[in-house]
Amino acid sequence: MNKPWLLATFLGALVLVAGSALANSSLLTATVRPNPLSVTIDAPADVLINQQFNVSADILNRGADTIERSRVTLHAPRDVQVQRRQVRIGSLTAGETITVSWQPRARNIGDFVMLVEATGDLANENISATDSAIVSATDSFALTLLRQIFNR
Repeated sequence: MNKPWLLATFLGALVLVAGSALANSSLLTATVRPNPLSVTIDAPADVLINQQFNVSADILNRGADTIERSRVTLHAPRDVQVQRRQVRIGSLTAGETITVSWQPRARNIGDFVMLVEATGDLANENISATDSAIVSATDSFALTLLRQIFNR
């Protein structure tokens, strides 16, 4: 009597045992290192369109080693004008804080996210940290009133 299910069960068990033996034959080790890079953004909640406002970010190295080739980038929607979105800050020594500032200008009414990303190299590994803020761009009351009066 031919029993293909018996052969399939035997082969499946053999593969399971072989896989288990292989998994137990090697040791996996990992090193977990906390990210020492920290970003804190400061941006106003409300701004007027077509007027510059200030966005700043504190970049902190909480670790004991220097972070090399550090740079900070402000990410904002296309309708928010920003000069020099990326700033290279170079080396960030242990415990050091650097503040980076931008003066963007919102061109349209609405809410948008400003995100600051800091990156750098630590022990030949790229690390990064981010922080964000929601900003609401509005028109001034006088301009809104004039537009309503003259339908513009």
